[in-house]
Amino acid sequence: MPAPGDSGFTTEAAQALAGHARNAELKSLVAVTRSANTAAQAVARRLCMIP
Repeated sequence: MPAPGDSGFTTEAAQALAGHARNAELKSLVAVTRSANTAAQAVARRLCMIP
């Protein structure tokens, strides 16, 4: 069961955005997060946007 607040909607939306960026043949897509926002960093990590 996902942790509270971790329903997967953010990851799904980010994956859709990345797909649109790929289809538009963008050269790069950058994730910017606050250092304290570990949830956003986890989403970016799942999309291989940050190590």
